[in-house]
Amino acid sequence: MNGIQYEPYGIYLLLADIGQTYQWHVGIFVFFEEHMGIIYHATNANNDWEYETKVTENLASERDVLLALRIGTITTEDDLTTVDDTLAKVPVHSEGYFHETWGQDFNCWSWAKDALCALREAGILHFSCPAEDIESEARAEVLIARVQGERARCRTSRKCS
Repeated sequence: MNGIQYEPYGIYLLLADIGQTYQWHVGIFVFFEEHMGIIYHATNANNDWEYETKVTENLASERDVLLALRIGTITTEDDLTTVDDTLAKVPVHSEGYFHETWGQDFNCWSWAKDALCALREAGILHFSCPAEDIESEARAEVLIARVQGERARCRTSRKCS
């Protein structure tokens, strides 16, 4: 078990181990109660990028989750509907492309940064820094956890209020 304790109705940026040094898969996770939640992410598991949502149980016991960075909180059912609707509209190009905004090829990280910005525009997340700063914070937290011998860690973002 990874030992991550999620806060009910918390919105998290999740980083998962993909078996490569300094590279992680990223997605957005909304935790409910009783070990239930929804993961939103861009995945290329079938060799084409696609948007995926999945309801999950017992994410706290998933061994591949390295970081849960709390970036916000759902306060009403309308917030969850807004999250669902907003993230479903974040573009995913099945064959990928060069993402001009982020200066990188399309991947789960570029999708996540677009998703962060879309949730900010929708009024769900509150941060004034560039989305890249949240990415840097998340990557740094994973590296700090490794140096300190932690398998996984849960933190609240210093960038989001």
